[in-house]
Amino acid sequence: MLHIGQVFTEDDDNASADDFLISGNTCTGQALTPTQTCTVRVRFAPSHDDTTSRARLVVNSNVPNTRTTLALTGTSRTLITLDSDTPQINGNGRVGKALTVKPGRWTPGTEFRYQWTRDGEPIEGATESTYVPVTTDVGKQIAVKVTGSRPPRRGVGAVTDVPDVGWSRRG
Repeated sequence: MLHIGQVFTEDDDNASADDFLISGNTCTGQALTPTQTCTVRVRFAPSHDDTTSRARLVVNSNVPNTRTTLALTGTSRTLITLDSDTPQINGNGRVGKALTVKPGRWTPGTEFRYQWTRDGEPIEGATESTYVPVTTDVGKQIAVKVTGSRPPRRGVGAVTDVPDVGWSRRG
């Protein structure tokens, strides 16, 4: 039986190991028979632009004078943040009356995604620049998150709140 101990990353330059994050580990503390397996997930999250990081995944066990290692290598590219503006919402926040968000000025070529929320929770299917409040929204805080992206750049987000939704009279 193999008893798995600590699982961690290490490096020789005291810089690269932190670029590899253990994002899942079903191994530590396990006692495995020869037919059993466990999983360690490692995510590359570089802290520097345009560099190659090298480290090792280390698995300690009850095997005398031995530790299992696996080489890890990751290359990062330049991480550029998009310029963004505060989104503006047009509309009066009434049931049945459309709210429309304008993302403002962003880096040219930016593509946008939208997610409207009710009291901080995503509203299912409300992923366009326009949202029409319904009776469920009355008395709730409605907001929209605008996320811009432009490959190879990472997305940034901005959130704009709308005043509480009220009733609208027809007629």
